[in-house]
Amino acid sequence: DDDVSHHRAFQPREPNSEPRRPVLLLGSISAIFTVVVGLAIMNLLGVGAAADALVAESITPGAEIQLDIKAATMEIARHDKEMQRCYERVLTEDAEAGGRVELLLVIAAAGKVADASSNSAEFDDARVHQCMVRVARKMNFPAHAGAPVRLKKSYRFEPDMRKRG
Repeated sequence: DDDVSHHRAFQPREPNSEPRRPVLLLGSISAIFTVVVGLAIMNLLGVGAAADALVAESITPGAEIQLDIKAATMEIARHDKEMQRCYERVLTEDAEAGGRVELLLVIAAAGKVADASSNSAEFDDARVHQCMVRVARKMNFPAHAGAPVRLKKSYRFEPDMRKRG
């Protein structure tokens, strides 16, 4: 009973067996990195602007999405400060303005924005919506094979969250 070799942790490996290697879940790490970077950006902005994950669907039902979603996410993130400025302009007149806005884009195979719109049941300031659509129309996505892709990105705009108690 003093022999510890009977414990599973101390059992020798079979002579011809491959050593066990840890499995790295790159998708999970990428998702965690995206969340951490998103939170850091929100913290730097000062005014609360939280963005939900990007949702993509093919315009053609059942068709596979050919658009590089990671690249699309990065392109949208590249314009986050402009989206934030759309909201901040309204705050000068209404310090309590805020709410969720959903940005809807249709990306053509060439990577251009074929259609852009925004909507919200919570935040109906037309100036914010028009500004966000103007910013979205400037975006350039990677070209892709297949049908156009519909992207949905939700933003939650709130007055400076750091000042709240």
